[in-house]
Amino acid sequence: MSKFSVQLDSPMQNVRVAKADCRVILSSESASQTEPKADARQDTAAVIAATSQAIEAALKDVMTKLSMQSQTLQSTAANYAVEIVRVFLNSTDEIIEQRLRENVTRVLDQPDAYSEATLFVHSDCHDAIQQWLLDSGSFESIECEVKVTVDDQLSPGDCRVNFGNSGRLASFEEQLKLVSARLKQTVRDQLESPA
Repeated sequence: MSKFSVQLDSPMQNVRVAKADCRVILSSESASQTEPKADARQDTAAVIAATSQAIEAALKDVMTKLSMQSQTLQSTAANYAVEIVRVFLNSTDEIIEQRLRENVTRVLDQPDAYSEATLFVHSDCHDAIQQWLLDSGSFESIECEVKVTVDDQLSPGDCRVNFGNSGRLASFEEQLKLVSARLKQTVRDQLESPA
């Protein structure tokens, strides 16, 4: 096969050659075919590096957004849990009275030496708690007289006990605030600790 070269002033289209072993190569193609393809490889590597950095940045952004949404979701779940507890523990008179008995037990079971204690409860709970105190015998170890008094500023199930000049409050809302704070702290701890 013989080689020859022809310079053309304008581009060629639809070139036909009578013999089958002939090929037309444009001058710009011939130069690029003879040079090494290092430039193309460098361009490809640069494109891959830029694409990789863009994907990394996008993934970091997605992870940040997911973390924030997870924190919001878990905080919302903690709030719902507290509301479910609130609804349940205020659902029936029996549950309210049981909660009050537990509060009274906790408040009166403190190691203080007083001759008299005044227990304040809501009027809805007065008769039941007074009867329970008489029937239970749980407070025989307490060496003071417990007087039950109505205070409708307290919620049903809450109580306040005054011992002389000091007092103790067992409030359902305060207990729920503590539960809520503990749940939210648990959520924060879980989000901050590596998985």
